Amino acid sequence: MQKDARRNSWKIINDNIRLHKELETKKKEIGRRHEELEKLVMNSTNREKLEAAKEEIAKENRLLDLATLKKKEEDEKFLKLVKEQEQEKENVRKMLYDLEMQLASKQKLELEREQLRGNLEVWKHMGKEDAKSKEMLDKLHEALKEKDEEMDHIDSINQTLIIKQRRTNDELEEAKKELTTDLLNMSSARSIVGVKKMGELDKKAFIVSCKEKTADELSLSILCSKWEDEIRQPEWHPFKVIDVGGQAKEIIREDDEKLQALKAELGVQAHDVVVKALLEMNEYNPSGRYPIPELWNFKEDRRAPMGEAVAYIVKQWKANKRKH
Repeated sequence: MQKDARRNSWKIINDNIRLHKELETKKKEIGRRHEELEKLVMNSTNREKLEAAKEEIAKENRLLDLATLKKKEEDEKFLKLVKEQEQEKENVRKMLYDLEMQLASKQKLELEREQLRGNLEVWKHMGKEDAKSKEMLDKLHEALKEKDEEMDHIDSINQTLIIKQRRTNDELEEAKKELTTDLLNMSSARSIVGVKKMGELDKKAFIVSCKEKTADELSLSILCSKWEDEIRQPEWHPFKVIDVGGQAKEIIREDDEKLQALKAELGVQAHDVVVKALLEMNEYNPSGRYPIPELWNFKEDRRAPMGEAVAYIVKQWKANKRKH
């Protein structure tokens, strides 16, 4: 049901925007026709035509009222879905916190249990048979049994939380894909938050950087296609591994023959545009070698979390609602 709710929320956004435009167009049309009727009133020969037109407008007004009511219901439904998604994200955060607490409790219990086992072994090796020693051994056995039961209980809770976390992660990933698809359809050149295809050559920047070498449109198009194809070649791997703070990191090999030839032929800027696409491709899809869509804040040139993307869509939706 949560998956259906998320899918419906993005559909509602698009439907509402379309509905706002349709209602606005209808209102303008009715206003125009009303003005025409006012003119007809002056001519008595058009009285019958006037009455028929009035009836038609009244009918359209009733339909318009119904459409407005439907829009209001859809607005309320959409806002409810947004709140449900925010609550779901909060539930995920709480679940992760609970899991961390349970793991901490488990570690503490394991330590206490090992201490009890050690004490029990010490008493066994002492070999005393008196009543006090027997009572102490019984207490240690009982305490150890309780710790074992607590451990089993915590393991069960942890397993449940882990399963829930995996399921939620899968649902959030699916929601992100749906959000990415909808944002891809809604994005414009002026969008602050939208979708960037990671590993895709920035054609505009590449063409601008190449224009100093050639202004021929056909040549520029061929160059773009050539380097788009090069970036996607799995056998081309112009990277080397270096150590950064004890961790391996892949960086571009500046002595790579293709990159050196590119820099010599088309200049540093064209080289840098290709390198940027290569780095993105290597990060997002090194094996498949095709661009991967990512939620992106274009204003700040960074990834956009799901919450930020949802907030941006809601903001745009409300702004569009006020306009219409």
